Parts: sequence; structure tokens; C-alpha cells
Amino acid sequence: MAARPDLIPSASPDSLWRKLAWLLAALTCIAFGLMAMQFPFALRSGDAGIWAALQSLLTGADYSVGPGSAHEMYPVYQRALTAMSSHTALGGLALALGVSQFIPALRRRHPALHRASGLLVMLAVTVSMIGALAYLAATPLDEIYASPSFGLALWALSIAALTYLGLALLALRLRDFRSHLGFMALMMSTLLTAPLLRMEWAAFGAVMSWDMRTVNQGVTPFLGLATVLLMMLWMHFVGTHDLPARPRSAIRVRWVVVASAAAGVVLMHEVVLAPLGVDLLVGWREPAERFPRHGLLWGLSALMVLARLPVELPRVQAGGKPRAMTTVLAGVNAVGAMVLGAYWPDTGIDGIGLSLFWPSFGLISLCLIVAGQVSARLDAPWSLCWLLLMVMPASWPALIMVAWLTEQSYTIGLWLACTIGLSAAAAIALILAYSVRLPFPSRIR
Repeated sequence: MAARPDLIPSASPDSLWRKLAWLLAALTCIAFGLMAMQFPFALRSGDAGIWAALQSLLTGADYSVGPGSAHEMYPVYQRALTAMSSHTALGGLALALGVSQFIPALRRRHPALHRASGLLVMLAVTVSMIGALAYLAATPLDEIYASPSFGLALWALSIAALTYLGLALLALRLRDFRSHLGFMALMMSTLLTAPLLRMEWAAFGAVMSWDMRTVNQGVTPFLGLATVLLMMLWMHFVGTHDLPARPRSAIRVRWVVVASAAAGVVLMHEVVLAPLGVDLLVGWREPAERFPRHGLLWGLSALMVLARLPVELPRVQAGGKPRAMTTVLAGVNAVGAMVLGAYWPDTGIDGIGLSLFWPSFGLISLCLIVAGQVSARLDAPWSLCWLLLMVMPASWPALIMVAWLTEQSYTIGLWLACTIGLSAAAAIALILAYSVRLPFPSRIR
């Protein structure tokens, strides 16, 4: 009997260290999921909860449950107890159980169990995100933890999780298993932001003098990028080997031109004109909120890379490497981001967050550039990702406008734009690199 094409045996590498890495990641998700499921009980009783107690061992109680900590939010959480309980408990269940969906052997050998657990994960994610949206809708932005910008980012994260889940279901209905896998990986990346944020709270809190609220604003902007990259690693080493290969879809050059031009216009205004006083946002943005002139190295090198994208992106999508000059310019851009962070103006907690964002962005970009250069086998996913990160400013006007419409500051808008822009660029890179197709309604039987 012929094997079903979606059940082809995995050809993924099986080295010991790689198996240990996947096992550690799975155990981390399960452990955090169980702690999240315990949180509603801690919230009802006013206790710190398991995670806060563990974190206190590393950072001290003042950081973990004192002023500026998430523990201070208990009165706000308790006003929306049902919404918060459903969000955390079912989100924890989805994370702990969702790991099993990414074990190829389970899908191959026990397809009925894979489908049953997958249905439970989908239901848990749906109710959890509805609970999150209910909490956000009932809570004013200025009462959200850390900053209104974090509240706006949580709105985006919840909507993204439901969107990826919906696309995964549509792809499944079309029996497009590769696209289903890709969208489920992106959905999983949204869930992974929760444990990764807590681990960064603990790590940064142990070595820095900032309180947890400030650390939160510093690490959150690149959470989505980091978790998508984690799922991209899984896709590359495990996921795509478990399904029949298919060629990558060609990138439409006209869309690359439009996106690059839009990003270039934003960069010219923000990095070149506004610091000189030619600012279209004058009257809303304070002079102290403008990009410092030290951002020229980052901005001008980004403009040069953007001019080359209509040639480079199709080249990389087809499996080639970027030209040497483009790679050098991208490296200069990464260094420029680090310089920019060192001179970012102190405009409150979100300004501090951006001052940490820029060097982190530069470091991640350098890592992606190196990954794309050292191995031809790794080239396309990682080079495609750092090239797409260059287009991030194209999304800024719409996202910054969200802050304006909600009567927030420009700094909050830029923090939000960087946070969502990075996540979106990484998600597009995963979709393009692994032949994930949007399940348009016309394709549904």
C-alpha cells in the first residue's frame, strides 16, 4: 500500500545534541504551561505564584513581587478574574500540550492522537485569546502593566495568534499540510513569547538595576522576532523534512519595490529630515522624541540596502546568497543600530526600552548575517530574514498612527511599531522560506 504523502518518514538530523535541545525546549514549555495553569489559583488567593517564587531566588523578592513587578497588577487582574483565569489556564494548557503537535513521530505513528490533541490545542488557544482580548477590552490602556504600549502589543499578539490559527485551519481544510504546519508554527511562536518573557525578566533582573517594569519594556520588542526564529529553526531541522518538498514561490518584484520605497521614505523623514527640523509630526512629537543624529549610520546604510532589495530578495528566495556589498552594508547597518541605541534619548520607560531595542536589533541582525554566510544549507532562511528586517520601517506609519488614535505619545508609537514590525518581518520570512501558502477562499473546496 502506498504511503500517504503527508506521512513520509522524517529525514531530520538525529544527532544527540540536537535531540537534547528539542527535549529541553519541550520540557521548558511543559513546565511553564503547568505554572500558567496554576496562576489562576494564585491570583484568587493573592499568592505570588510558582514562577514569581522561583524568580525571587534569582533576583530577590523586591524585584519579583515588589514595586514595578507584575505582582502589583493583581488588583487589576482580579477585576477581570474570569477573563484572566481562562487566558492563563487555557494558554498554559495549549503551550504544554501544543509541544506534542511538533513531534513528527507522533503524527506519523498515531495520527488519530495527533488530530485529537490538535483539536484540543486549537480550542484552548481560541478561548485563551478570547480571554486575553476580554481582559484588554475591560482594562484602560493606562492600567495595563508597564506601559500602554505593552497593552497595544498584547492586543496585536492575541489577534495574531487567532489569525495564524484560522489560517492553519483553512490550510488543513485544503489538505495543504505544509501550510498548515507553517501557520501552526507561527501560532506556537505567539505562545512562546510568554515563557521567553519570563525567562528574560529573570535573566535581566539578576544582572541589572532596573525594575521589572523597565526590563519588560526593554526585552518585549524583540520577543516576537526571537520566537519566530526559534520556530524557524524547528522548521528547518525537523518540520519541513517530514513533508514532501515543494519549490518556493517566487517573490513578486513589484511588491518588493513598493515596500522598499515606502521604507525608504519613512527612513528619509525620520533619520535625515526630522533631526534637521523638517518634521511632519511636529505638534504631536516632542523634539526630544526625534531620532538622534547618531542614527545616520543606521539610516543611510538601511537606505542603501533597500535600494538593492528588488534584486537581492528574489535571488535569495531562489536559493542564492546576497551579494558581498549588500552583506557588508547590512553589517554596517547592524553596527549603526548599536550606536543608535547608545545615544537614544531618555523619554521615559518606553524610551529606555528603545535604547535596549536598537543594540539587540543590531546583534540579532549580525547573527543572522553570519548564519547566512557560514553555511550554504542555512543561507536562504536566515539571509531572507535579515533582508526583510530592512523593510520594517514601511510598517511604521500605520502602527505609529495607532498610538496617535489612542492618544499616546510618539515614543509609545515607535516602540509598538518596532515590536510589531520585527515580528511581522520574521513571520513573512518563515512563510516565504518554507513554501507556506495563504489559503485563499477561492481554493476551498
